Amino acid sequence: RTFTLKRGDLVLGVTQPGTVTASKQHRVVPEANTRTTIIWIIEENAKVKAGDVLVKLDGTALENKISDGRIELENLEKEQELAIESQKIEDSTQAANLKAAEDRVTKADDSLRKYLRFERRQQRESLDLKIAAAESKVAAAKETYRNYKNNPETDSDEDKQKAYQKKLDDALAAISSAENELSTAENSRRLWKMYDDPSKLKALYNEVDQAALNKIGRAHV
Repeated sequence: RTFTLKRGDLVLGVTQPGTVTASKQHRVVPEANTRTTIIWIIEENAKVKAGDVLVKLDGTALENKISDGRIELENLEKEQELAIESQKIEDSTQAANLKAAEDRVTKADDSLRKYLRFERRQQRESLDLKIAAAESKVAAAKETYRNYKNNPETDSDEDKQKAYQKKLDDALAAISSAENELSTAENSRRLWKMYDDPSKLKALYNEVDQAALNKIGRAHV
């Protein structure tokens, strides 16, 4: 190459290697809080505009994590639904048990009042009536025997004497039977007073107490 020498100003220039720093810098980091790998990045000094992709990151691990999270969330939601349904059933069962406990208290109270006001008196009066009836039989049998005894058979006829003696024997047997019946009635009343009535009262009071305790226990469950 040849150059022609000309008169003019001599332009001097300086060549200096270096880098240019952008006036506005941006840190490129993934938004997800997880480690990943860069699978593509734009060439250095390339011209870009708004919206251009500068770098691509490997999202496989993050996508798997998101998928696992969704599955876990679905399972938790199902468990929550089951828990809610289970709680509803438990509440319903508890309400039914509490109602049953309240009904048991009412029934126990009613049974106790019924026995104290009616059944107890009826049983006592029934036993007293049996004693009174047996006493009347004893008195009637003794009266019959006294009448026979006070009016002996005066005829010496053997058949009539035998008939009279039979009446006396039958009257004595009637007295013995009536006295046995009276003794049985009195023993029945004595046993009822000593054992049956106290046992019945104890059972009824225990049922009332147990029903009340059961109600309290159901109310605090």
